[in-house]
Amino acid sequence: MVVTALKRAPQRKPMQVRNVRVDFQKQIHDLKQNLGLVSRQLMMQQFYVEEQTRSSGDSGLKRIRTDRQGTQSYHSASHSNRWTLAAIHNHPEYDNLLGFGEMIAVLNGIEFRTRHNDYHLRMRHPTKRDTVKDIPFPDVPPQVSELKKEEDQAIEMREWFKAWRDQDYSVRDYRRYFRPVLCYLEGTWTNSAQTSLNEPFQSERHHIDATSWLNLADKIRFTSYSGSKDGLENLAYLPTTLMTLINGTQPVLAQWNFAILCHPLSGDLPLNRLHVIDDLKTRMSHGMMTMEQYEASRAARYQVATFDTDRWQDGSSQWSLLDHLMEEIPGRDGYSGSINDTLFDDTAFPYQNTGDESTAECCLLSPVVQSEEGRCPRTSYSSPGFLGSKSLCGTDH
Repeated sequence: MVVTALKRAPQRKPMQVRNVRVDFQKQIHDLKQNLGLVSRQLMMQQFYVEEQTRSSGDSGLKRIRTDRQGTQSYHSASHSNRWTLAAIHNHPEYDNLLGFGEMIAVLNGIEFRTRHNDYHLRMRHPTKRDTVKDIPFPDVPPQVSELKKEEDQAIEMREWFKAWRDQDYSVRDYRRYFRPVLCYLEGTWTNSAQTSLNEPFQSERHHIDATSWLNLADKIRFTSYSGSKDGLENLAYLPTTLMTLINGTQPVLAQWNFAILCHPLSGDLPLNRLHVIDDLKTRMSHGMMTMEQYEASRAARYQVATFDTDRWQDGSSQWSLLDHLMEEIPGRDGYSGSINDTLFDDTAFPYQNTGDESTAECCLLSPVVQSEEGRCPRTSYSSPGFLGSKSLCGTDH
C-alpha cells in the first residue's frame, strides 16, 4: 500500500502583494514626475533660444538664397544680393503674381526658412476665418474709359501714370485710382497635427513638397545635414515646439506656419513717405554703384517715414506712420474679427496721437499698454529702422 502525503503549499501573505502594488504605484508616480520635469526643461530650453534671438536682433529678413561668392564678404548674398532685395523678381507670364524667392526670417524670436514664396495680391476675407480673396482693382479713370479710340485711351492713361509718378494731382487726381497695397509676412503657432500639413499660402508656382509636417521635417533635416538643396525650392524649415503639458505629463506640440498676404490701404501713401536707405554692401557688390543707380535698381530698400509729413524728418517718436498703416492689418479672423488683449490686469489700447505725447489718447484694442503714468510704451521686438511694432493681430512687421 502506497501512502501519498499531501503538503499544503505556503500562501503568500497579503501584505507582500500590497507592498509590491504600492511600490509600482510609487515608481509610476516618480516616472510621471520626472517625465514632466524633463519635458518642461525642454520647453524652457526652446524658450531660452527664442529669448536669445529676441535680444540679439530685430524681427525681419535675415538671409536670402545664395548663388555666388567672392573674395570680399559683400560678394555673397545676405538680405539682398547683387541684383535684388529679398530675392524679389518679376513673373510677367502670370496674372497678379509677384516673384519672391526663398528666405530666412525671424518673427518675434522664431527663426524659420521658407519655400519659394511667389505670392498673389490677395487679402483676408472680410468675414471668413483663414480665407483669402483677390484684392479688387480700382476703377479706370472716366477720362480714360470715356474715350472711344484705344489709342486715345492709352495716351490719356500715360498722363495719369505721369501724374502719379510726379505726385501731382492738381490736374488729374490719381489718388482714387492708384491705390497703395501693403504686403506683409505673418507667422503664428498652430495646433495642426504632425500627421497632416497645411500649406502656408497658395501659389501657382510653388507648394510644400511633403505629405505631413513629420515628412517635411525629415526632408529638411536631410538636406541641411547633407548640404543639398531642393531644386524646385519647395521645402521649408518650419519649427515645432513643445508648447504645454496636459496634467504635467502629456506634451502638446505646436507647429509654426506663415503666410504672405496683402492689404489695400484705406488712404493714399505719398511716395515722399518712402526714403531710400543707403546699403553699402549692395552698392559695392556692383563695383560701387552711385546712389542714383542704386535707387533705380531692384536692390534698393526703403524706410517708411516716422512722421506723416511731406518733408522728411529724422527723429524719434512713440508712434510712427508705419504703426498707423499696420493697424489696418487684420488677423486670421478677417476684417470683422474683434481682439481684446488683456493680460495680468493690463489692457492693450490703440495709440491715437493728439499732437501732445504727454496727453496721448488711448482707446481699446491696440498693441500698446497704458501705464500708470498714462503713457503708451512700445511692446515689440521689431526693427526701428524699416520695420514697425507688433500689430493688432499679434504679428511683427
